[in-house]
Amino acid sequence: MSVLSVRPANISISDRNVLWGRRLRNVLVTISLLAVTTLVIIPFLWMLIMSVKTTGQILNDPFGLPADVRWQNYVRLFFDPQIAYYRYFLNSLFVTGLSVLLTAILASLAGFGFGRLRYDFKFRGAIFALLVFALILPPQILYLPQFTLMAGYGLINSHWSLILIYAALGLPVSTYLMATYFSQLPTELEDAARIDGCSDLR
Repeated sequence: MSVLSVRPANISISDRNVLWGRRLRNVLVTISLLAVTTLVIIPFLWMLIMSVKTTGQILNDPFGLPADVRWQNYVRLFFDPQIAYYRYFLNSLFVTGLSVLLTAILASLAGFGFGRLRYDFKFRGAIFALLVFALILPPQILYLPQFTLMAGYGLINSHWSLILIYAALGLPVSTYLMATYFSQLPTELEDAARIDGCSDLR
């Protein structure tokens, strides 16, 4: 019985160059991703190291390792009534949750109106252009008008001032994304839903 040996086909020089080019590209991409990941992780590691130091160690050697790891800092953070960390956490949770909910509801309704071509109301293009223009406005120029507006409504030092401002700042980009999404939906899907008895809101 004879054994047939199959010799691999010779790889041309151009194919070798393509193969080495792909390997080099993969190596460069991997190195770049590792560098970016390191830059992202370093601040979190530094923050963790600083959290287990004393105030004197932070002031004297902010970039060094802690001489004495003080886990008591976390115990004090969560259980010291003078700090009341839970209150700040609940405030952030309440403000963020309502802001996201309000933004999602308003952006969905506005995005549906801008995204579907059959809703050709007056000044539709101009209003949508203003929303897109609001994306490039720096937030610093809005500080004084926001404060004046909230002071006029008597909402200074309240949760609702933050909720309304965060929702208003998130509306332009959210409305733009929702309008882009609704514009890509086929009209046949909307017609089929109307035949089944769905309204615009549903």
